[in-house]
Amino acid sequence: MWHAQATPNLMLLDDEFMLAPFYAEYAQKYKRPNDLDDVVRQFALLDANARDPRTGLMYHGWDESRKAAWTNRKTGTSPNLWARGMGWYLMGLVDTLQYLDDNDVHRAALLEIFRRTSKAVERAQDKDSALWYQILDKPHLPGNYIESSSVLMFTYAFGKGARLGYLPAHYHADAERAWRAILKRFVQTDSQGHVILTGTVTHIAMGAAPENNGSDAYYLKAPIASDDPKGLGAFLLAGSEMELR
Repeated sequence: MWHAQATPNLMLLDDEFMLAPFYAEYAQKYKRPNDLDDVVRQFALLDANARDPRTGLMYHGWDESRKAAWTNRKTGTSPNLWARGMGWYLMGLVDTLQYLDDNDVHRAALLEIFRRTSKAVERAQDKDSALWYQILDKPHLPGNYIESSSVLMFTYAFGKGARLGYLPAHYHADAERAWRAILKRFVQTDSQGHVILTGTVTHIAMGAAPENNGSDAYYLKAPIASDDPKGLGAFLLAGSEMELR
């Protein structure tokens, strides 16, 4: 499934959170196994074509046609491993798995993708901060930094995955370390007692225009704001998992 009509042949990691859990719930509720086939196929296509063999992480986008100016001509992938794209993908996986019964033929394959991807993200966790960098595999790149929405998404996916038994129990500890670091680094309270979430990238539109080319500078110079909805949504999800824990 394409990201948009304006970006033909392009799949983005983001889309799996925006589509798959809702599509899977619909397929389960209305007994439509062919739709479940399609849900799993979207994850499998990205797993097969967007995964970096060196790190196990996922490139933000995959252009099947390999015609986009930014694409790797051999693989069709975009240039970088973007943290929030990886966060969307992990959340999409953990939220979709709950709609696949234990005896569903697809469950084992999707569970394996989730575990393999989670392991790669866990390896990328910065040991000093317990968080993750905007470009995941380049922590020492000048200008690279830690962004709030992506680390909240990882916290949610790890916490929920461990709670539901999809991931080993030690992922609880990874999530809790990240949550404590998030509260210290990104959460503020103003003079009226309002809670503010800082440090969220407001907008990334990979492939939508020539300047949306997935370069280092593209991700590192994107606007940052407080209380951006993408950050707040991930904050509520991650916080809920910490409360359930």
